[in-house]
Amino acid sequence: MSNPVNSGAGTAKSGRGQAIRSSERGVEAFEQASRHSQRVRLLKRVLPAAALVITVVFAGYSYIFSGTRGAIDLASASIEGGSLVMSSPELNGFTNDDRPYKMTAERARQKLGGEDVIELEGIRAHVPVDADNFATIQASDGIYDRGNNRLDITSKISLRTTSGIVATLDSAEIDIEKSSLASSKPVEIELDGTKIAADSFAAEDGGKVFVFDKRVRVTIDPSRLRDTASATGN
Repeated sequence: MSNPVNSGAGTAKSGRGQAIRSSERGVEAFEQASRHSQRVRLLKRVLPAAALVITVVFAGYSYIFSGTRGAIDLASASIEGGSLVMSSPELNGFTNDDRPYKMTAERARQKLGGEDVIELEGIRAHVPVDADNFATIQASDGIYDRGNNRLDITSKISLRTTSGIVATLDSAEIDIEKSSLASSKPVEIELDGTKIAADSFAAEDGGKVFVFDKRVRVTIDPSRLRDTASATGN
């Protein structure tokens, strides 16, 4: 004789199973949403930092080469191979809002009769970011074309701000007249364990408009997500 089937109990168990699975899906969805919101909060910090870096690189060199108030000091100058070679040139001045900047180079080379083009080696600049922070910019080589008001940095550029932003650019072409900066080579910017990188970028209007292009990657340190969650009580 067959055993009786308790259809009510089976239905109850099935209902409880569905409820548990639904609850688990709800928890998983909540955790995913929470992680997403944490990533968004971090990106809201690093993306403005990326814009700031581009603005600082552009503005820093614009201050230096645009004829803003400044004085040039030379340790020595000599004629070598048909070029005027200046050792340890140093430029000190103030931005339009009276913040100091400084640029030094190991050497500057200018061909005799070629007044518009200056080759720079061992470039280091100290420029203001805002009222409280400064940025240090370093590059090995660059060419300043005074006639076209352009600066081409042909070597890797490193930037570090006192607020903790670290960036590297493999090159930069700066058009001071048009307030634009572009590079067809990689750029990488990091702030508080969050990194954004791309194989090329462009900035216009002094850094107000910028585009990261080609293999854009964002890397977030998982510990930063946990720290953000703890700070917000999630």
